[in-house]
Amino acid sequence: MNFISEILKRRVPQIFGSYIVASSSLVLFIDWLVGKYQFPDFYVSLALFGVISIIPSVLILSYFHGAPGKDEWTKVEKVGVPVNIIFIFIVFIFGHY
Repeated sequence: MNFISEILKRRVPQIFGSYIVASSSLVLFIDWLVGKYQFPDFYVSLALFGVISIIPSVLILSYFHGAPGKDEWTKVEKVGVPVNIIFIFIVFIFGHY
């Protein structure tokens, strides 16, 4: 019960829910662009992959910075977020091979 109350105090569900709404809107908008302006179909897949693969960074940042007040960057953030972004970048660049 302590873990759940800590998650709620840090507003992780609210931040994650907002992220899901915004990211689904982005994917739907890109799908609309593909249908309306004949953009390549794989743009929707790329957007969906990007949205799903950045979830670890969203959860890390929401946990450590969701609580009210000033927060310092922890070692988990300093390592986890860049590793997640580098992974996404590598998959975007070399994923089609």
